[in-house]
Amino acid sequence: MVRRLLVLLTVLALTPVVARAEDKAKGTKPSTDAQVTEAARNQEQLARLFRELEHSLLRLAQRLEASGMPTERDKALTIRKALAFANDEGVELKFSKLIHTLSKNEALQLDDLKDAMAQNKVVVKDIQAILAILTNDDDAKRKAERDRLSNLLQELDRVIRAEKLIRAKLEAGRGNKDDLAKAQRAVTETTEKIAKEIRARNNPDSEKAEKDIQNAIGKQKDAEGKIGGGNMPGAGEDIDAAIPILERVRDRLHDELRQHRQEERERLLAKLLARCERMLALQAKVYDGTMLVQQAIDQCKDKKPTRVEEQQARLLADQEEVILTEADAVIRLLEEEGTAVAFLEVFRELRGDMKNVKRRLMDTDVGVVTQGIEKDIMDTLREMIGALKKNREAKPPDGGDGPHAWPPPKPPLVELVSELKLLRSMQVRVNQRTKVYGEQYPGEQAKDPAIQEELKTLAEHQRKLYETTKKIATKMKE
Repeated sequence: MVRRLLVLLTVLALTPVVARAEDKAKGTKPSTDAQVTEAARNQEQLARLFRELEHSLLRLAQRLEASGMPTERDKALTIRKALAFANDEGVELKFSKLIHTLSKNEALQLDDLKDAMAQNKVVVKDIQAILAILTNDDDAKRKAERDRLSNLLQELDRVIRAEKLIRAKLEAGRGNKDDLAKAQRAVTETTEKIAKEIRARNNPDSEKAEKDIQNAIGKQKDAEGKIGGGNMPGAGEDIDAAIPILERVRDRLHDELRQHRQEERERLLAKLLARCERMLALQAKVYDGTMLVQQAIDQCKDKKPTRVEEQQARLLADQEEVILTEADAVIRLLEEEGTAVAFLEVFRELRGDMKNVKRRLMDTDVGVVTQGIEKDIMDTLREMIGALKKNREAKPPDGGDGPHAWPPPKPPLVELVSELKLLRSMQVRVNQRTKVYGEQYPGEQAKDPAIQEELKTLAEHQRKLYETTKKIATKMKE
């Protein structure tokens, strides 16, 4: 429901209000009163949805607070934090002000229009902040748990190596008993710290690991005592018994970390897929709007845009800015994930295309090139969606050399084949775009600073594609 509210807010179009305001500004007869009323009604519906969302979140928080599980109470705390933010920022009051502005109808002026658009952007940012609170806390907790598991595994691996070193010295008869006993005591103390960490996780899956590690600690203490008493063969037998137990605990934690990473991979793929689908839907609306504006301009006698077409194009530019915000979020996700180098680079290039589209729409440049860039964006998003769906359905890649590779591998987000296919498609589009620019901007037109900047960006796209392909080739060799 939170995401639904966010999408409704960000795609809400104020076009009817703009048309009404433009009419008033030019002193013409108002012709869009019904559309203005509809815009106000849409905002009232969003305000009602937001109130319902607050009530649902409050009920959920109360139910989670009554749970005996710490994780559930943590979730309730996060929800309370989001509700407090909404209250402190006065989101409902902002909705009311926006509805009041749109409800002026005959009294609506151009300044009112600007106020409405500014108020709408503020509300959207507030909803995005609430969504971030509701999602990021869980992400942070999952990351903290993965980091804790990884640290436990590193500590446990050091204990096993130290234990094997002591065993080798006992077998070779090297070192005096006091030094060996001291070394064994240090290893045992480290193992006890690991046991405390495992216990502190309060995780049902860790109960077996905790029981095993306590057995290993018992063997370690026996070995320490026997070393101090000069019974080296007996100490060696105790260490021989402790090492497999410690390795079993390590393997169990390793499997748990692997499962955490696979689940995180699945969540990330789902997030990326949802954002790509949302961007595609929004970009399709911008593309359709761009063609409609171009058709309106073509119907003018002088083939030049009027104030109405200019305003409509600027609204489309505002919608493109929403898509840019989504692209920024995807880039942050991919940068943090770190393995999908081609996906990351393609999204950076997409963002550059989106910025060009926004600039062109602000200039009411809705012709062949702008529409072509928009189509390229949609085609790339469709291909990304297909690749993400395929990788979600496929068996997760192992990411290492077997079930207990060490150090624990991080599974790649997507298969290398998917990344290579994406790079190939981007290369085809760069080639096609180069051809279009050559046809549309011959001679003096190519000297326009904005066009030259776009050509530089296209050259940079080509360079980045080359570098990313080299990175993929290196990964394949490894």
